[in-house]
Amino acid sequence: MDKENKDKDKDKDKDKDKDKDIKDIKNVIKLFKKHNPSKSEVKELGLTLKMIGKGLFRKAYRVNDLPLILKTPRHGYNHPDYDSEMYHMKQEVERIRDIKKSRRFRPFRRYLPDILYFNKDTGVLLMPEYEKVGNVSRRVVSDILSNLSYDLNDGSGSDLHDENIRYDPTREGYVIIDLGYF
Repeated sequence: MDKENKDKDKDKDKDKDKDKDIKDIKNVIKLFKKHNPSKSEVKELGLTLKMIGKGLFRKAYRVNDLPLILKTPRHGYNHPDYDSEMYHMKQEVERIRDIKKSRRFRPFRRYLPDILYFNKDTGVLLMPEYEKVGNVSRRVVSDILSNLSYDLNDGSGSDLHDENIRYDPTREGYVIIDLGYF
């Protein structure tokens, strides 16, 4: 078999893996919609979680080694200057949904993450995994979005900074993964 045919076979295998991931992601979303699990109940559904990070109000986990992220509140975490982590998550999802509907914020829509599942009672949220952005471009994008947010919010602050910006290769563009205080 020549090199060209081997490359074609590798591309076909990648496409099959991607198709399998999409099917698996759809099945995970169906499970969440059917059972509405809290983070502690996810393992009972036969799913595995790997913690990939945490922020001020929540933790993030990769689900079943898929490009799928589960975000959960950091229960018991209290900060004297902020509202509860549950309120923070509800507010963020509402904000994302409002911006997606708003004519005023139409230019922002392409930067918003896809919310695949959200349970306001448990604070559990599912979203696609987005690629981290390189340091130089991440800082530039963060500065631009922070300035845009500052202008749109009449000078009030926001949660737009370099750790909350990711890259989505399917959109070939940047995504804001945390709009908590936008």
